[in-house]
Amino acid sequence: MKTPSLSARLATGYMRLVDHKSKHSKRWFLTNKANITPHSYVRNATIREESFRERPLWYIHPEKPDVKSTVLFIHGGAFAKNFQPMHWRFVQRLVENTGTKVIAPDYPLLPESTYTATQKYFIALFELISKSDSMEHLYIVADTSGATIALNSVQQFREIGLHQPKEIILLSPWLDLTLSNPIIEDLAHTDPVHEVGVLRELGAEYAEGYAPNDPKVSPIYADTRRLAPISVFIGSQDIFLADCRKLKILSESKPVVFNYREYHGMINNWMYYDFTESRQARELLFHHMSSKPSEFELAMQDNTVVW
Repeated sequence: MKTPSLSARLATGYMRLVDHKSKHSKRWFLTNKANITPHSYVRNATIREESFRERPLWYIHPEKPDVKSTVLFIHGGAFAKNFQPMHWRFVQRLVENTGTKVIAPDYPLLPESTYTATQKYFIALFELISKSDSMEHLYIVADTSGATIALNSVQQFREIGLHQPKEIILLSPWLDLTLSNPIIEDLAHTDPVHEVGVLRELGAEYAEGYAPNDPKVSPIYADTRRLAPISVFIGSQDIFLADCRKLKILSESKPVVFNYREYHGMINNWMYYDFTESRQARELLFHHMSSKPSEFELAMQDNTVVW
């Protein structure tokens, strides 16, 4: 197994030295700055802001005039934290390297908004997007709790008859709000980013009247059949690894398109940083989005594969 790069080891070691995870208290998640917008971080692109349900909705277009694909980017932050600079820097790289248009919603957060209100927001947003963008060319890219929202949403689309997007790309996804997988206790000692107790508390608040292990709020318990193809990027020093591996095993027994990328020694959302492995993960992700789907994937999406 390849040893992580020196830059990755130094950054991870520094996080442990300064007890980085203690910064991520519940108060930190619930404290948001209002001025973290794309204008300070996204270059060489056209940025347009609209109001959707009384919240900002950003459209970021590349300089190329002919754009066929669209990305809905759903940021993470334990359902409580708003956009961070690392999110916008990633969007900058995404636009530059794939030529896609990015739609980035500043969606409602805890404590004001919980599961039901957030899902209503995203159902309405998808209905808006579908009026101007073909779902056949729409990617959802989401990290951590944004990935939870993404999977919850596409499951609901399936139930109410909305079209599925082209693909769902999940970065360090949070799949089980209970964080009850026994392997998590071991991973918590190596994860320098997340405090398990804080996430469990915020996850329970987000679930509101639902049990945190209800399939509606925790995607690991839901049926992934008849969803868009799913791709997962996860690091081995991330508490979310336990359920990502579980989802991989569950998906192997079902007629679904599931791509799994696990990076040794990487932490939560490492693809947002500047390690050697960060650049490698982004390059793979961007190449994946730019490549044509295989005949197998197309057949799966068309429900023509016989099992």
